Amino acid sequence: MRAISMRLAVLAVLVVVASVFGATGVIATTSVGDIPDPGHPSGRSPKLPYAGHAVPVLVPAPSTVINEQNTSNTEIKVFAEQEDVVLAAGVSYDQLLTLTDSGVISAGTTVSSYFIHLDNVGTTQGVRGLGFVAFDTEILGLITSDASLAASDVPLGSPTTSYPTTLTNRGLEQGTAWTLQDIIWVSGDKKTLYLDLQVFNVLDHMRVIIEGTTDINVDIDIKPGSDPNCFNVNGHGVIPVAINGSMDFDVSMVDVSTLSLAGLDVRVKGNGAAQCSIQDWNDDGYDDLVCQFVDDADAWSPDNGTATLTGNLSDGTPIEGTDDICVVP
Repeated sequence: MRAISMRLAVLAVLVVVASVFGATGVIATTSVGDIPDPGHPSGRSPKLPYAGHAVPVLVPAPSTVINEQNTSNTEIKVFAEQEDVVLAAGVSYDQLLTLTDSGVISAGTTVSSYFIHLDNVGTTQGVRGLGFVAFDTEILGLITSDASLAASDVPLGSPTTSYPTTLTNRGLEQGTAWTLQDIIWVSGDKKTLYLDLQVFNVLDHMRVIIEGTTDINVDIDIKPGSDPNCFNVNGHGVIPVAINGSMDFDVSMVDVSTLSLAGLDVRVKGNGAAQCSIQDWNDDGYDDLVCQFVDDADAWSPDNGTATLTGNLSDGTPIEGTDDICVVP
């Protein structure tokens, strides 16, 4: 599962990877930050001599992103709109790796949407916005035009946020015809969006559509009934794990042959059946699935603080659950 914390190029020659800006390692979860000034690319209109610039900041979905109602000269506001939704109809996007790289994300695709909002205070002093937004799944499309923003405000927007659906020039202004030219581009792995925006008297908006996840987060209890969940790192015996059922989750749908606990397999009995049983171990009125996993000393170290169970339902839907552990040397 993805922990929510929060995820273009104008010309093909501007498509760069994160290493250009000195990023190190892989960003595992959605994050934001500043970047060095990328300079003045050939063909770009001269940027205004702003003092300093706004940087991306993760915020909760606001009540409004209407022009002049949510302003800042220091923040590009980035917020999650909808998480892991299945599109009922196809959604058009304006660009991805190039300015003309438009397309349609098909109905039935699971996606998440994020919104980027830059609106300076007042209309007498412009603001530049510079930074990156990184996601843990690939960017599928970028919505940057007025028409596409308006068309996607309802199906992909936050239900608690008011959008300026009819505002002219709320999208990005790209290309040399614009004095206040916006430049955006995407890393080679399609997981990081770079921004170099300029606003004056009308805000800048864009919507980012990323791959959603179909994993189901399940509630598990390692060594059911124990607290803390401690075991010796000797590689002997089995480790019991309960997948807890609920009103919304039927444990009988779990394919026990796909289960793994930190790389450990479910123990198989002499008759070839997995050593799992359905029982209501916590007496909450819902069936739980309790399985025994074959221990292996190589799977653990004393500094392990959690362990994650993965697997699939009988229809192939992935499941995942994590619980705290303590490993005794």
